[in-house]
Amino acid sequence: MKTQKLLLVHGGPGLDDSYFYPFLNKLKFSFDMHSYTIGEMSHECSFEALIQELEHKIDDLDNSDLYLLGHSFGAALILSQNKKTIGKVKHIFLSNWIYDSAWIDEYFKNFPEERNKKVMTLKEGFISRIDQYFVDSCIGKHVLDKIQYRDTLFSKISPIFSNLDLKSKVKTFSKKITSISSDGDKITSQKYIDEICRTLEIPNNYIKNAGHFPFVEQSENFCEIILKTSRALQE
Repeated sequence: MKTQKLLLVHGGPGLDDSYFYPFLNKLKFSFDMHSYTIGEMSHECSFEALIQELEHKIDDLDNSDLYLLGHSFGAALILSQNKKTIGKVKHIFLSNWIYDSAWIDEYFKNFPEERNKKVMTLKEGFISRIDQYFVDSCIGKHVLDKIQYRDTLFSKISPIFSNLDLKSKVKTFSKKITSISSDGDKITSQKYIDEICRTLEIPNNYIKNAGHFPFVEQSENFCEIILKTSRALQE
């Protein structure tokens, strides 16, 4: 019987958890896997409500062997939790993650044409930027097409990106964090993630030939990082 639990917290906001599967299925042999769609249980569209929603999810899974995997915006929700909630968690994996607003400043510097780009829907926006999210755009389109998008949630929550600052929270939780980044990510760059990891001595695992969704393009390598780290923590 598996005693380890892994809660997957997807990115966005305005996406769902479908893009984790089947790419993380290998982890099911070692973890009791859980995921949810951000905002599905919230009665209001606010960042604070999403933080509280995740807190309730963690409370429901209260377990000494509870791991979290936060991808992109999902990492910001994890880092925004209070010490008591994170105290229930054994370890945190953050993939291609954000911790302050510098990522979006860097993004617009690299892609100035994106600052005033007009798209009709959230899905259209993701598809139009597919080469920034994936090394392999064919795989990327297949993944992005499956997602159920929530445009209203995105429009309400995304303004936080311009003033986000969770560096103090990262420092507080740093001993519980393992970072994962990738060479082809044009959203949260290697430089951006390296900076915080180097400053706070957070182990950062670098995956080659992958973009912003490394568990999609390099599933085996990604899962092995999770498994190897969890095995070491169990010893």
